[in-house]
Amino acid sequence: MDRLDSSPFPDDLGEELAVRPRKGVSKLTLGLAAGVVLVAGVLIGIQAGKLFGTSSAAPAAEPLQRTNGQLPGGSGQRMGGGTVGTVEKVDGDKVYVKTMDGSTVTVTTSDQTTVQISKPGKVADLAAGTTVVVRGQQSGDGSVTATAITQGTQGGGPR
Repeated sequence: MDRLDSSPFPDDLGEELAVRPRKGVSKLTLGLAAGVVLVAGVLIGIQAGKLFGTSSAAPAAEPLQRTNGQLPGGSGQRMGGGTVGTVEKVDGDKVYVKTMDGSTVTVTTSDQTTVQISKPGKVADLAAGTTVVVRGQQSGDGSVTATAITQGTQGGGPR
C-alpha cells in the first residue's frame, strides 16, 4: 500500500475543500460581456453618425427662400406666396416683416389668418424681433395678405 493513498489525519477537510466543477458561465461574466457589447455599439453608432449623418446647419425653409426673403408663389404651387423675416412691428391687423435683404414687407392679416407661436396664437402675440414664416397671397407692391404666420424659420413649408 502506498503511503499517500489515504490521509494520515482523521479529520481531513479534503472533500469539503474540493473545488466543485463550474456549470456554465457566471452572471458576472455575462453582465460584463453585455456591458462591453453595449459600449461598443454606442461607439460604433457615434462614429457612423459622424461619417454618414446629415448636417443640420441649414434650416429646412432655406431652399424655398429667394435672396430677398420672399417665398415662391404663383398659380399651381401648394404653398402660395409668402415671406420669411423678422417682425419689425405689429400694428393692428398689419405685421411689418424685415426680410433678409433689409426690405420691409407689409403683411395684412384677417380673422382667418392662423398664427403659430409654439401653439396657436393671435397677431398681437407676435413680438418685434421674432423670426416668422408668412404664407399668403403676394400682391404687386410686394405686400402679402397672410393665410398663416408661423414663428421660427421652419414649419412654413408644405406638409
